[in-house]
Formats: sequence, C-alpha cells, structure tokens
Amino acid sequence: MLNDTAVIYLARYCEGVEPISRFIESYQRFPAEAAHDLVVVWKGFPNLSGEGSAQKSICSQVQYRSISMPDEGFDIDAYRTAAEQLSHGTMFFVNTFSELISGGWLRKLRDVLAEAGVGVVGATGSYQSLHDSLKEINKAIWLCGQHIRFDEDLAKRWGAEIIKHKPAWMKQTFAEKIRALVAPYIRSPDLLNERYETYWRSVTSPGGPVEYYARFPKFPNPHIRTNAFMLSRNLFLDLCPGPMISKSETFEFESGMFGLTRRLLELGLRAKIVGNDGIGYEIEDWPKSNTFRLGGQSNLLVADNQTRSFDDMTEHERKAHVEMTWGVS
Repeated sequence: MLNDTAVIYLARYCEGVEPISRFIESYQRFPAEAAHDLVVVWKGFPNLSGEGSAQKSICSQVQYRSISMPDEGFDIDAYRTAAEQLSHGTMFFVNTFSELISGGWLRKLRDVLAEAGVGVVGATGSYQSLHDSLKEINKAIWLCGQHIRFDEDLAKRWGAEIIKHKPAWMKQTFAEKIRALVAPYIRSPDLLNERYETYWRSVTSPGGPVEYYARFPKFPNPHIRTNAFMLSRNLFLDLCPGPMISKSETFEFESGMFGLTRRLLELGLRAKIVGNDGIGYEIEDWPKSNTFRLGGQSNLLVADNQTRSFDDMTEHERKAHVEMTWGVS
C-alpha cells in the first residue's frame, strides 16, 4: 500500500560511500515515527541503478524504492524528477550529506506541516541575504588585493576565503607586517570603503560579472534552506521551475526574489523551522530555534555538510557566519 509521504534521499555517486553510509545509519538509528516510503534517487551511477555498488549494498539494509538518473543538473532538478515520477501527496527532500539526528524526525515535521496555513517546513532556515553576505566576503578579498596592511581581525574572520584568492596577503612574513605598519603608502581598509562601493555597484549592475547578486533581497531575507524540507507535492511542482542551467538559479530558488519561501508567503502560507524539540518556529522566532548556526546547533533535527562545516569553524569564523545568517546579536 502506498504511503502518502515520500522521503526522497538523493544519493550522488560522485560523493562516494561515506555520506550515504552516514544517512542510512542514521535512518536505522532514529525511527521516523510516521508512515512513509523511502525513495533513493541514484544520481550519476555508472549503470544508473547503482546495482553492484557499495552504496547499493549499504542501502539494502533498509526498505526503499529506487529512481535512477544521470548526474545532470542540480539537487533541485533531481527532486523535481522524483516528484514528477511519484504520486505521494507530501514530499520530504534530503540531500546526500544529510544525517538524521533525532527520533521522530518525520512525525515532528509532518505534525507542524499539518497545522493550518503552513506551506513548508524545514530542519533549517536563514535570514541570510546572498547579496549582502557575498558583498562582505568579496570586500575582504578585494581589500587584500589593494595592498592594505595586515589586519588580524580580517584574517581571522575571512581567512578561509582570503587564502583561496589572495594567499600572498595571508602569508605575509613578520617583517612584511611590520613594514606595512609603518609604510605611509599602505592604505587602511576604512579609507577604501568609498572605492569599494563604486566597484561593487559596477560588478552588480546590469551587464556586470555578478549582476545576478542584485536579484537577491537585502537582509533580512527569511527562507527555508532547500535541504531537509517538506511540503506538498503539488505545491512543490507548481513552484519549482524547469531544468536549472546554473548554480545561481538554485540559489535563486532557495532565497531569491521569487524563491520558494517568498512565493509561499505571497500565497498567504507560513514557513516554519522544526527543531529536535518538535516545535514549529514561526519566521520571527527562527533566531530562537537553536538550529542552523544558532546556540551550538543543539536543536537540529537533521544535520548536513553546512551544519558540520559551521561546527568546524574557528570562533571568529563562526561569529562572522552567525552575523551573515541572523544579523548582529
């Protein structure tokens, strides 16, 4: 008998065995406490079906249905393909890196989604504006290219990004740092703010190299993250566009001007984060949820690569990401 809810797990071949093993172990460890069909989407496997692979062997420990597809498009495209092929009334989408970390995870999500006026629920959400956060990160990299003196706070806050783009600035020797402190031609970051604003307007204006950043609302920009999220099949198919050509389109679907959450809100529906505690948090209460980048993430229902990455950050990096995600506390 077909259950009304499908748990759609995206298993990408290119991500290897470990993430899939982690998900299946967590699926076995934490009962869903709600009837459902687990559907594994085999994406990019050499024989499409995953037959004969270590990943297939791992998944054989649980009961599931299969959908196979080539490794084309993005996660949202895979979710749409699955939704088009299935007839369940409700869909819960989880990506390859997901890990269930609470008993009753599906029951908690389903119960909140069943509340009057709720259109989507998710294990995590954010107020982040991609426009504002990328502007700040880009500014740090840009400043390092302007031969500014070494700045300890800048290095601690954005070192991981700077080392990718301006490694020489991060690797200044002690002597070079001392010379920069006394050299009169070395400009401080504060004096470059106006120049940077001019530069940023030029690159985000129509025809600029990153003009699509301007298509994201300014902070605060509340949205459910498009991993571990749940809504009706019909709503998802109505609001999900066709094949996405670029990664930027997936970002727009998640948090753009016409993204999933904003369109649901325009329909008069509510978006809630659901925590390990089973509470469905309204948008204004998301910062109190202790979920994504909040309160040690102690109330997470589902972990993923982004929540784990946050746990591994330095204190300064975590502070910077909390501010991008939720604002200055």
